[in-house]
Amino acid sequence: MTNKLNIEENIFHFWLDELEVYGTFKDDDFIYQYKWTKLVKIINWYYIKRYSVDKYLYKIAFFIDKEDCKNNKNILFSYYKWNSLQSIPTKDYIIVHWTWFRILSEDRILFFLDQFNITKTKRFDIACDITINIDTILETFEELGQRWATFNGQWWEIETRYIWEKQKTKNKRQLIRIYNKLVDIKNKKKNDLYADYLLNNHVTRLEIEIRSELAQNMYYIDLFNAKLLFRIFKNYIWRHTKVFDECYWEKLTLYSKKVEQIDPELYQSTYYRDKRRNIFLWHAKLVFNLWYCPIRVLIEEWYIKDLTKKAIWIENFNELVQKEKFVKELAKEDKYIRENLEEILANHYKYGNI
Repeated sequence: MTNKLNIEENIFHFWLDELEVYGTFKDDDFIYQYKWTKLVKIINWYYIKRYSVDKYLYKIAFFIDKEDCKNNKNILFSYYKWNSLQSIPTKDYIIVHWTWFRILSEDRILFFLDQFNITKTKRFDIACDITINIDTILETFEELGQRWATFNGQWWEIETRYIWEKQKTKNKRQLIRIYNKLVDIKNKKKNDLYADYLLNNHVTRLEIEIRSELAQNMYYIDLFNAKLLFRIFKNYIWRHTKVFDECYWEKLTLYSKKVEQIDPELYQSTYYRDKRRNIFLWHAKLVFNLWYCPIRVLIEEWYIKDLTKKAIWIENFNELVQKEKFVKELAKEDKYIRENLEEILANHYKYGNI
């Protein structure tokens, strides 16, 4: 199947389709005054509009066209301003929408993002559009242990298939979407932006959404490198389909083993606790070698918690102590006999006992 598809020859377009990064506008005071005066209409040659959004102070949307701004059409970029009053504080972040990648050059995108103090990548989507019908593409996919969800379109045709858990709260790594891009263009009325797509009989979109846990390991500027982007794409698609195996680029994983950061003060206190524990065990071993039970020694000195008392039936402990004393006396007596056997025998002989 993979040899017949000639997948490289049928890749119509491959690109970064959406990008989200954490960052704050360098001239935040300037953009904030728009909330109160609404005098600011254009920033960096882009028309802007403010929206109220849940969990954030506001959202600023950027448009390249004045009419688009009025009609809320073709948003290029969104800036979310955090709200410190939330029980779980949010963070400032920026979305570069798919529209921007379709309309503007990479240079303009990077220039605009340079107006922000960006900390790390929040999410990015990689899209691969193939001029092969969706049924043929889906036949190459293998179902593994992950959860699948299929949404049916008109006449029960397969419209979108998801691989891995869709909800972000349950999955913070990656999500794969496969759908008919031509149907998507028509349903969302994107004909003007995708006129070149409509010249094809079939266009299937394979899309990988890289979420926060993995996305944070990539510097956002590196995502504009198409070869590096394809290596990431190949790494997260090959487990499900082998159609890209013929592409020679090596796979690139975003997984990075977490390194635990330990507070030096906590580490030092842990070190002293462990050291004292070792000293305690050393003394317990000495006590044990002298035929004493370390636990009974501690209990006899009353170093015992109430829960421990219940666990070992403390009401029987006095009986155990008496037995232990008896055993000790016998042991002392045996020891004395062993060490003074000759003298004892001599006394017995002297007084006529033997």
